[in-house]
Amino acid sequence: LERRNEELQRINQVSRMLTELMRPEQLVRLVSYLVHLTFGYPSVSILLREGDDLVVRAVAGLADEESRMGRRLRIGQGIAGYAAQQQEPLCVANVRADPRFVQTISSDDTRSQLAVPIVTAREVFGVLNVESGAIGAFGPSDIRLLDTLAGQLGVAFENAQLFETEQRRARQLGQVNSLSLAVTAQLDISANLRVAAAAV
Repeated sequence: LERRNEELQRINQVSRMLTELMRPEQLVRLVSYLVHLTFGYPSVSILLREGDDLVVRAVAGLADEESRMGRRLRIGQGIAGYAAQQQEPLCVANVRADPRFVQTISSDDTRSQLAVPIVTAREVFGVLNVESGAIGAFGPSDIRLLDTLAGQLGVAFENAQLFETEQRRARQLGQVNSLSLAVTAQLDISANLRVAAAAV
């Protein structure tokens, strides 16, 4: 009970940070480090969906984090790809004994892996993936914890996308306003056409 209470407090801390509006790339890096540091998972990666692929966009807990960035995995391929395809968490106690395992995103010493899809009502955004060098490192409590975090991350992604869309609209409205001011400041039709053409 005490352990579960601590876990819930940590989830609340992470949740508070997820409510801040930020760009998606900032969000995934922050979350990967928070999950690694707050919950002690040895290796954490977040893969985001791009078409039919999952692309590594954040890594925490590995010495060669930057070299893993941008690695691609087809949806349906590997443990993470299978979790995304099925839209269900997938916990594998010994990846070396699982035919779905591929080395694409994992380190050489990975023995167990837990992949949790980041899903909202509308789509699969990606996968929250944790790995360990120990066999059987993850259990039902890890699945519950990461599933909760992945759900919150999905909502945060939707908010980040809405925020980006609104910022883009605000920039466009600002440009339209500037054009209106420039056009109304002149009474010369040909000059106004040049200003409008340049703005477009």
